[in-house]
Amino acid sequence: MRNYISSGATITAVLTAAVASGGGVVLGDLFGVANTAGDAGETVELETVGVFSLPKVEAEVWTFGAPVYFDPVDLVATIDPDRDSVGDTLAVLIGHAVDVSPPGAGVATGAVRLSI
Repeated sequence: MRNYISSGATITAVLTAAVASGGGVVLGDLFGVANTAGDAGETVELETVGVFSLPKVEAEVWTFGAPVYFDPVDLVATIDPDRDSVGDTLAVLIGHAVDVSPPGAGVATGAVRLSI
């Protein structure tokens, strides 16, 4: 098969904003976790498949299997698809909650299985 490029688990992308290593990146409707830090205009590798611990909205209580979105303004994962902190940017679906330990409000991170 001559048209195969890659599995797509890791992709190379040009950043539109600065990101820390392990930070979430939204480009259009595509979400990935940055392998390295980078500034706007730089190229980084993004992981698009796997389970990642991501910062979340602390007040939210997640349940296993709940759809998880990413707020590209506040840079947090959320279960609220309508989260709109600035009035014009909606959260992007990124995957599903697979573990929150301990479950409940006040937890700063949650495990998300990314969906492509």
